Amino acid sequence: MSTVYFAQETLPRMQKNKWGRFLTITSYSVKQPVEGLLLSNSLRAGVTGLVRTLANEYGAHGITVNNVCPGYTRTDRLDDLAGMMAGRTGATPEEVFAGWKKLIPAGRLGTPEEFAAVGGISCFRKSGVRERSLAGHRRRHDEELALARMPPVNRTLTLSVIEGLYAIAKFSGDAEIPAWAAGSAFFSVTRTPEELSVVAAEASVPAGLNASRGWRMLKVHGPFAFSENGVVASLANPLARVGVGIFVISTFDTDYLLVQQEEIPIVVETLEHAGHRILHLELLNS
Repeated sequence: MSTVYFAQETLPRMQKNKWGRFLTITSYSVKQPVEGLLLSNSLRAGVTGLVRTLANEYGAHGITVNNVCPGYTRTDRLDDLAGMMAGRTGATPEEVFAGWKKLIPAGRLGTPEEFAAVGGISCFRKSGVRERSLAGHRRRHDEELALARMPPVNRTLTLSVIEGLYAIAKFSGDAEIPAWAAGSAFFSVTRTPEELSVVAAEASVPAGLNASRGWRMLKVHGPFAFSENGVVASLANPLARVGVGIFVISTFDTDYLLVQQEEIPIVVETLEHAGHRILHLELLNS
């Protein structure tokens, strides 16, 4: 009944404001009942029916109603449950976890961060998701995370896509700078006592090297004075919120942002939502 009471208290206010996001959390058991959980299987399925009904009734008022159905997610509660099951069966907690992982196509448990990102789909102000039960055990999907973004930042930047893929190669600190690096239209070399890092066009980097490949590059339109602050943070913060890792190269005038090719859809949507402008998106097809 807690879901019903919560709906009674919040939905009329949302209806008055002509906007709202109502999110419930159940479990994947609404799709596939879990053995031994009679009450949970029954009540959570009822919540799903309630969500569908509320979505139909309140959708015209700018209110979305959604239900998130997580599978096995590595939380303290799951640790406790594994311990209880181990005590009953004589197995170890590690063996209990191994059994759960075998039920998951991805072969691993979900994380709280992934669950939070999926929940953000229906809470995003421009979300078009009116009613959906989001269930599954797999790693976050780009289209799900693309909607789990932080609010726009105050600073607006313009970026341009640089054509082609790039690679980041690592050598020992005393290694010679490779001749092939200069064959790239853009390249960057950084030497420290511990390592030599080279960023260059992927096609220029020979096979067999210790290199991370498949990076896309975005140039931030400068120039920026050295006293300016928050340039990189205005890009890094929203991307960190959706779990995107970045590699940054700074020059005298500006900054270059490198992101993995498979993260490009979420990067573009997240940065544009944060207020930034990205030019030459057609080059992402090259």
